[in-house]
Amino acid sequence: MLKKGYIFLLAALMLVLTAPATAQVTHYLGAWAQGGEYSFLATVDKTAFPLKSSLGGGGGIGFTYELRAGKHFLFDVGVGANSAWTRFKVPDAQYTLHNMIDSEGEVFDYVYSVNRRRDAYHTTSVQVPLMVGGQWGRFYFLVGAKFDMSLLTRTTSKALISTLGDYAPYIEPLHNIPAQGFVDNMPWMQQSLVSFLPNVTASWEIGVRLGEIYKETGFDVPSQKIQYRIALFADHGILDPHVATQNLLMHVPATYNPANPLNGLVASDVMAAKELTDIMGRFNTFMIGVKFTVLFRTPERKHCVICHDEKPFRSTHGLIE
Repeated sequence: MLKKGYIFLLAALMLVLTAPATAQVTHYLGAWAQGGEYSFLATVDKTAFPLKSSLGGGGGIGFTYELRAGKHFLFDVGVGANSAWTRFKVPDAQYTLHNMIDSEGEVFDYVYSVNRRRDAYHTTSVQVPLMVGGQWGRFYFLVGAKFDMSLLTRTTSKALISTLGDYAPYIEPLHNIPAQGFVDNMPWMQQSLVSFLPNVTASWEIGVRLGEIYKETGFDVPSQKIQYRIALFADHGILDPHVATQNLLMHVPATYNPANPLNGLVASDVMAAKELTDIMGRFNTFMIGVKFTVLFRTPERKHCVICHDEKPFRSTHGLIE
């Protein structure tokens, strides 16, 4: 995949270098804004850990330079920032502390039941796109790649946690006895910062130019100094940016605390957890949405249409005319 990407970028660079030599070139500077759905696509063994891809949303802004050669060829490069939020639904789980002793001296198993856990990621990154494409009338398209560098990623894990007492003499575990540390559906939350690796996305956008479109050329044709366009876009991550660890999805303390049942619980975000590392879980970013661009044509060098070479002309009589 990476080899194909390098070949594509090399071909695009050759087009950029050769196209201006044979066609009229114009230059544009502009800005863009985008928004849409943002996900981490999960590739995991569902039989070992039934995790689905995340769902969320994001948006970004940036600046672009566009080179146009002839009537159709486009080359875009720029820089932007994208911020997104997405969330996984983590499967329910139970964690057991064996052979605990309660206040009356009875032996039991203390069970943490973690339900409705959601792991959210809020990430902000810098993007550098390199795109080539074409335009025909109102229609245009761009394809290429974007280098994506994460600046800040915050994770938030939320769940409802119940604690149970599993006693051998009783058929059903004891619950909802706060004095013994047995509670039902207590809200729990943890936030932390994580690091993501640099990423490269395969990207495309396809859309239309807005406003008047003049196909003719000539002195009396209005000059389109400002242009607007709107498009659908998609960015699919080629690399896996998450950093795998050996930290458990949920770490429980060695003993229980009846006065504060949730004290000592420490979570690892789901993408980095050992449970996903052990089954070679892979995650790729994906964003699809709408992009709006405004472009300003840069001033062109004016050419005099009536000027000629003003070298002195010497007549046959030796006089300068």
